[in-house]
Amino acid sequence: MKILITGGMGYVGSHLIDLLLKDKHKIVLLTKSYSKKKNISQVKSKIKVEKIDVTNQRKLSNSIEQHKPDIIIHLAGITSHSKSFDVISGIKTIINKGKAGNLYWISSSKKTWFYELGSLLEKLTGTKVKFVKTPNYTKKVDVGNFVVNNSKLKSLGWKPKVNLNQGIRKTLEYFESEKIS
Repeated sequence: MKILITGGMGYVGSHLIDLLLKDKHKIVLLTKSYSKKKNISQVKSKIKVEKIDVTNQRKLSNSIEQHKPDIIIHLAGITSHSKSFDVISGIKTIINKGKAGNLYWISSSKKTWFYELGSLLEKLTGTKVKFVKTPNYTKKVDVGNFVVNNSKLKSLGWKPKVNLNQGIRKTLEYFESEKIS
């Protein structure tokens, strides 16, 4: 299967690409800039990497038309290293069991408040988290609180395996092992 991925130069993307290559898929990676990160450098020779701004609709459409992919995966906005297992297993479930034209959300389906996240970070790092007052301008652009419904993906047999506490712990462990501060 030919799979086009956007936003895949980071940690989650590199692990997804590794998995897809093991399953013998052909990968086209569209990216705004080439990464010097070791995440993706190991597989660059095994995939086609094209430098384009995926927010440019015309260029993205041209690239899709040129490559004629079977599946498009958009990874922009996925930042948690520890949740990559859930994201990757969700994508694999969609590839293997999903139906073309359907939208599947990969999420925990649980609301997490910033104060809850801050308290957990304080507990795990021993560092005090200071919550600042929300600037007024954010009220104009804030979409509010929402919980993404993952029931369609769950109906394919998928379920999240990493809870918030485990996810934060694993992310902190990763940062420590990579000496990222």
